[in-house]
Amino acid sequence: MEPKSTAPAMPTTPDGSVYPDRRVWKIDDLEFTPFNRYGSEVTKLFWAPVTFDRASGKGCFFIRFLPGGTSTPHQHFGFEEFYIIEGAVIDHDGVEYKAGHFVSIAPGTKHFSHSPGGALMVAWLTDNNRALDAGEKLSWGEPKGWPLETPHFKKAS
Repeated sequence: MEPKSTAPAMPTTPDGSVYPDRRVWKIDDLEFTPFNRYGSEVTKLFWAPVTFDRASGKGCFFIRFLPGGTSTPHQHFGFEEFYIIEGAVIDHDGVEYKAGHFVSIAPGTKHFSHSPGGALMVAWLTDNNRALDAGEKLSWGEPKGWPLETPHFKKAS
């Protein structure tokens, strides 16, 4: 099931005309739905796609990690960039990104992130990603701080 649109009513000028080429979102008004980027819901992750296009894998979305949430191990075909609004996430290699950090992850990178205390971030993708298969090697070394079986690897067929 596709997430319901979170697009707001069009802003208007003082004379009542609309700005058809501008959309404005207020974080508190976004509807977050279960994160299902790779075909199934990921426990403790919720998102609000704003300009994200599922077919092309391009665009922007907000993502909320509930405490203990872990993303699906994935590989980037384009850049993944995100800004941490609140909380913190830790990449599989132990590097922590905190509120106020802007992170740019290069194409080809294979990783996943975890948030022990929860986080809210806005993310931009420039191309599709793919979920990693179980046992597939990650960038930057092996996971540190939690067991490898914790993430949601794609099941081997």
